[in-house]
Amino acid sequence: MINIELNNYEDAFNKFNKEELSEELANYIFEIAKQISLDEISITIKGEFDEEKQSELESLIRRYYRKKTVLFNRNDKYDGIFKMTFALIGIILINVSIHVHDLLGELFLIAGSVAIWEVVGDFLFEIMKRKREKNIYTRLSRCNISFED
Repeated sequence: MINIELNNYEDAFNKFNKEELSEELANYIFEIAKQISLDEISITIKGEFDEEKQSELESLIRRYYRKKTVLFNRNDKYDGIFKMTFALIGIILINVSIHVHDLLGELFLIAGSVAIWEVVGDFLFEIMKRKREKNIYTRLSRCNISFED
């Protein structure tokens, strides 16, 4: 459970764009969500707000994390294209190194190996981190949001 105490309704909003969630509040919610089980994510907002303001706050939070999820998916798509390109370049460089038998061939082999290991390293270590973050954004966009006086 994520507890938020809002003394002022305006504190929830970005000071430059009143249609977006405050970056400070969004980061606080996300950091707490990383520390708890995904099944336990729920938000409780403490403050005296009428039903209209409660509805606006709930909509603001859901919209913010839905937008983050969409951006995350878009970035993953382009990142996947980049990784495939990098792996293809690595394979081509290694194949070229087989046919060149001097110092240049060794350089192509090293460059190709580095390119492929970059993709493998990203696959082994970064994908799990990004998947967890994406799951948190998705859960936050769907979580139960309640209000207390």
